[in-house]
Amino acid sequence: MDLPEFRTKMTGYKSDQTIYMKSLSMQRQKRFLFDSIKKKVKKIKNKINQKIHPGRNRTDDSDTFVDPGQPVTRKNKITRRPTSTATANSMLDYRPYMNPIENQGQCGSCYAFAVTAAIEGTYAIKTGARIKLSQQQLVDCSPNYGCSGGFFGTTFDYIKQSGGLQSDASYPYVASRQSCSSTSGNVGTIQGYGNTPPNDEEEMKRALITYGPLAAAICVTSDLQFYGPSQQSGASDIIDIPSCPKQVDHAIAIVGYGTEKGQDYWLVRNSWGENWGLDGYFKVARNKDGMCGIATYSYYTQL
Repeated sequence: MDLPEFRTKMTGYKSDQTIYMKSLSMQRQKRFLFDSIKKKVKKIKNKINQKIHPGRNRTDDSDTFVDPGQPVTRKNKITRRPTSTATANSMLDYRPYMNPIENQGQCGSCYAFAVTAAIEGTYAIKTGARIKLSQQQLVDCSPNYGCSGGFFGTTFDYIKQSGGLQSDASYPYVASRQSCSSTSGNVGTIQGYGNTPPNDEEEMKRALITYGPLAAAICVTSDLQFYGPSQQSGASDIIDIPSCPKQVDHAIAIVGYGTEKGQDYWLVRNSWGENWGLDGYFKVARNKDGMCGIATYSYYTQL
């Protein structure tokens, strides 16, 4: 695609956006996205002879709102701290316990996908069985903003107070907010939830081992939008951007950690489909001062 054609497509794209932004104005967010994509296209063209593989991109801003910063409700909060022995583990990968990667589509429901992924993974680890929970129920029925974002605390409180969530089969995802039609027969029940201290990656690691996958948040940059497996010899798949902003705007699930080529990383599950990133997952530098805000919020579940 040449730049004139790209500008034409982006003009149409801009007119279609209706997502509410809390932290940034709509126009500022679109301008940032448009400029970052132009820079990335130019960079790809300049390096095409070096066989740079930019990966499949994610250019809509349907997922660019998340503010999980509500205080945890005391009646639901887990008081038990992660075990101190968790630090002995050097690598952890919960992907075998996770359901197939999903795609939130043109709906800012990343908070729903992050929370359900954390619960589903924790359930599989604890019981050896899989459940598939309804993100649509959270979009329609929880006191969040539907397809315009939500809060982790509000979402967990809704699940706790409602006695769980229905299955995805009984309340399927349609990527738009509908009238709430939840019924009895919930399968995704929780005893409570908790969160780690902000910017404490060692506590995040302990929580990940003690409880299971974490619902967390990150700042979406062009590097993340165009993220894909490296095609260069010796290159790393880990996102490591010293100047990466820490103003989080997208919810994700942390499902593991490890070390690659001497760099610690978090293994992260996204909700942009399996054709994005590393089959729907990506890696973010760990112990790098909360890279891209990933250590700002992290929530765990107790079943």
